[in-house]
Amino acid sequence: MFCTKCGANIPDGSMFCPNCGTPVASVPAQSDPYRVTPKVDPYAKPVDQREREASKSVLTFGIIALAFTCTWALSFVGIIFAFIAFSKAKAYERDFGPATGKTKVGKIFSIVSIPLSIVLTIFFIAYIGILVWAFSRASRELSYYRYY
Repeated sequence: MFCTKCGANIPDGSMFCPNCGTPVASVPAQSDPYRVTPKVDPYAKPVDQREREASKSVLTFGIIALAFTCTWALSFVGIIFAFIAFSKAKAYERDFGPATGKTKVGKIFSIVSIPLSIVLTIFFIAYIGILVWAFSRASRELSYYRYY
């Protein structure tokens, strides 16, 4: 038999649980030696579905922000997703407390993505500007030689 309060194994014929002293039920239950009774952690925090979804959302937007940041041609899109991830992380901290686990990783991804996206966007704009300048200069030179 097993104790209904603490889950300890009770020898057959006992009146009380040897572990916690709880009286044994008058009708003894069938003892199953292969049955494992899960121990409940009294300090475990119950899992809130809203918290789990919010945490997953922060991580997802953080990963998307970092992915767009790494593609330097679309790094400006990374800025948008990084700010979304960061704002979701702040909302998570406001609603559920300090960021841990997935939320913390997503927040770190967004913090890394924001300045990196800005720098890469500036480089991309400068690169496009240099290309436009080079092509316009080349076309002017070609048009100059076309008439002479």
